[in-house]
Amino acid sequence: MVMPFNFDETSEGERVQVICSVKRGDLPLTLNWLKDGARITQHDPPTGLKVLPLDQYSSTLLLANAHAATHSGNYTCMASNPARTASHSATLVIKGTLHECMKVYGNRAPGFTYSGI
Repeated sequence: MVMPFNFDETSEGERVQVICSVKRGDLPLTLNWLKDGARITQHDPPTGLKVLPLDQYSSTLLLANAHAATHSGNYTCMASNPARTASHSATLVIKGTLHECMKVYGNRAPGFTYSGI
């Protein structure tokens, strides 16, 4: 059984850390993190995500500099042994800056009014 985890409210540029722990299960145990269904390697330089094992029953997912376009998504911790696989997922939503919204929406960003100065 994977202990539930969730993400706190996160803004652009902040650090994120969550821990995946297995409450119950026999060794040998394999823990994997996935983002939007794709496995995250232990250190993934292009994305800035790091997975660090803590002990035989837990690991942590670290993100040093959250970026809305790159890091927002669905994260899953999957624990498996020869008898069973269990997982828990949570969604990370990173609030972008006005600059990020402008790149995506231009002056049509939700809640944005262009005065045409």
